Amino acid sequence: MANPEHLAVLKQVVEAWNHWRTRNPGIRPDLSEAILIGADLEGINWGMIATAPLQDLQSAQRENEHEALVKQIVAWGVAKAVISKFEVMRDPVAVNLYHADFSDANLAHASLQFADLTWPHLARTSLRGANLEGARLWFPQFYNRELKDANFRGASIGWAKFVNVNLGAARGIEEAKHDRPSSVGIDPA
Repeated sequence: MANPEHLAVLKQVVEAWNHWRTRNPGIRPDLSEAILIGADLEGINWGMIATAPLQDLQSAQRENEHEALVKQIVAWGVAKAVISKFEVMRDPVAVNLYHADFSDANLAHASLQFADLTWPHLARTSLRGANLEGARLWFPQFYNRELKDANFRGASIGWAKFVNVNLGAARGIEEAKHDRPSSVGIDPA
């Protein structure tokens, strides 16, 4: 079940969500089972987490403050981090979108790196230009989806259905981890 506080921030404008993510880098948003039918989430940032607001980092004068920041990053259990001042890190599961309903939503150019997209509802959802790098895509059904320039590099894909989708327009599909069987076809039956 989605965390009501996270859902309240998300229901504001995309810029408010992106700002909240920057200000709360240690929080792993839980939007599991959220109903986001028809939401315009173009350009939303699900996956990248800043270590801290840039102005706060720039004000850190002493080396021990930087060391404390590094310890905090390690404590978050970050799988892949750039541990140097003022850089960005990635969380292995940046946001929980398990069973979220994105029917009729616009996720064009959304940053979905390392998101858990298990059993997503994607009916008539645009993923044009979305960054799905490292995302978990288990049981998605891509029927007549707009996947042009969507980045699948390093995504974990399993039990997916790709029907009437131009995979040639997607990027990195051949570099995704196909962990479980998926089907590709032109007939939705």
